[in-house]
This record gives sequence, structure tokens and C-alpha cells, in this order.
Amino acid sequence: MRFKNFLILAAVALFALGAASGVFGARAHTYHTSLARMDYNAGEKTIEISLQLFTHDLQPLLERRMKKRVDLEKTAGVDEEIFKYVGENFVFQTKAGDTPKLEWVGREFEQDTVFVYVQIPFEGAFDGARLQNTLFFESFAEQTNLVVARFGEKKYDLLYKSGDKFKDLAEKPPEKPTADN
Repeated sequence: MRFKNFLILAAVALFALGAASGVFGARAHTYHTSLARMDYNAGEKTIEISLQLFTHDLQPLLERRMKKRVDLEKTAGVDEEIFKYVGENFVFQTKAGDTPKLEWVGREFEQDTVFVYVQIPFEGAFDGARLQNTLFFESFAEQTNLVVARFGEKKYDLLYKSGDKFKDLAEKPPEKPTADN
């Protein structure tokens, strides 16, 4: 899918920022993050969503939920469990408070990453819409989830940390020039 390169670059950038800011400390530390890209397809009237999840986070979670050892590529019911988990934790809400249901599109495995593709049928305005992304919050206190959403000319960047719930989809105001610019 066309968003893979973007998501991989974003993951590398987040990792580099964490390393540069000392998040990882002197000893090895696993960084827990997910990346999401949302795009509105006006022709299909759907919000297309790509989620990049890391195998070292997803597999143990699925094993706890399914109460058995899981091979992400071979265990029966894995796709259904992934879809159920994503639906519980990645929630789009309209201004009116409606929660359109996710539809499963598919998934791909690439080394240590699972790309999950879902969509939401949607018509209407995005003003006042809200999004919740609590993926892996129950597993990792240091979990962060980055969402980049594009709806026509509008772009939204959201960063979720443990404890966050719904956030408004609000455009970032343009940066004000400083003396350094």
C-alpha cells in the first residue's frame, strides 16, 4: 500500500527522537508505538485507514486475548481477533456522536511489522469529529500512537499517550514565523 513508506519513515523518526531525548536510557529499552494514516476517499465515500503495528507488541497481546500460542500468519481466527481489538481501540466519532463501524480490508506482514487495513463508510463534514486511539495502552505505560489524517485539504496530526481518550480532529494552526525563520 502506498502509505507503507510513510509509516516506516515515521517509525524511524519517532525512534530517533526517543533515542536523542534519552527516552531509552543507558540500557536497552523496547519502544512501543503504533502509526496510523487516515485518508478520505471522496469517490468511495470511505475513510481509508492503515495501521502499522509491531509484531513484538501485537503477538503477546493476541496470545493473552486468545489464551493460546499464536502464529500471526497461521493461527485460525487471528484476523478476526485483530479486527475486534482494533475496533475496540481505534474509534472514529462524528460531531453528532455517532460511531461508524470499521470494515476489515486486510492485513500484510513485513518482517517485524503488521500492516492492518480498515475503512469506515462516511459521508458528511469532519468538523467536530473525534478520534480515539488507545492501541496497546493496556499493555505498555510508555505506549504512543501517532495518527496522520487527511480529509481533502485538511490535515490533522494527533499524538496519543497512555491515558488519552478521544481527541478532536482539529487542524494545526499555521506556524508563526520567528526571528530565526
